[in-house]
Amino acid sequence: MKNKKTQKKNNNLWIIGAVVVVVAVIAWFGMKSDLPETASVGSGADNAAQATAVKYPTLPPSMFTGKTREAYQVALDIPEVLSQVSCYCGCNATDGHKNNLYCFMDQHGVECNMCQDIALDSKKMHDAGLPTNQIREAIRIKYERSGQ
Repeated sequence: MKNKKTQKKNNNLWIIGAVVVVVAVIAWFGMKSDLPETASVGSGADNAAQATAVKYPTLPPSMFTGKTREAYQVALDIPEVLSQVSCYCGCNATDGHKNNLYCFMDQHGVECNMCQDIALDSKKMHDAGLPTNQIREAIRIKYERSGQ
């Protein structure tokens, strides 16, 4: 009798273990699908984009529309610039943001027009060929007194 009980307990442990593994795999794939899409193979540019998306995990622009989507796209496209540009809305004190890029790593950038404007202005200057230090200074001059 003991042998059958022991065998039944062992079978139950295997079933429970299998269920835990299946749930873990499903959860892993669910979390993976929430990450921004990047190319996994291809040119050096594709590999650089993938490394950038991992290094700077912004929310996917496809979650939003209009100006908000444009700002989140800027954060995805030029994170190396936004990571060096301060934000002047006060989110550094309220949300612990260290730079404008942080505004797009969470949903703060959804409702904050200043954060969006800083990102969009940074993109215009970047596209015009300005170096990051000049972008940073122009943003400081324009927004420093209007925030907080």
